[in-house]
Amino acid sequence: MPAARVRNVGIAKRGIPSICCVSLCRVMLQVSEEELRAAAKQKVEPEYPAVARQIRLEGEVELLVGIDPAGAVEQVNVVHGNTLLVGSSIQAVKKWKFTPFQSDGASVHAVGKLKFHFQM
Repeated sequence: MPAARVRNVGIAKRGIPSICCVSLCRVMLQVSEEELRAAAKQKVEPEYPAVARQIRLEGEVELLVGIDPAGAVEQVNVVHGNTLLVGSSIQAVKKWKFTPFQSDGASVHAVGKLKFHFQM
């Protein structure tokens, strides 16, 4: 796994809101989308919501995902996306499982953004 920088994400930094933190001032490993996808050992794709399909709605949903030291998703926040598409994206990503992220040989909390594209 490529090395990532350790950041204190308790206060809003680099566009990541402080509400993404499970507790304020916890040191979390900030990882890229590519690192998140590479570390995902179980991925569930979001279902296209029926209403969105009926009105032929397309778009992108971006989520900020917090991962615990065991590799489970512990928190999800919406960065942007149409409300009709957001719910299925959140439900899907909550089922993802990751290989635990490491820092100095120890499993740590991690945070990163994931994008989901909805196209007909």
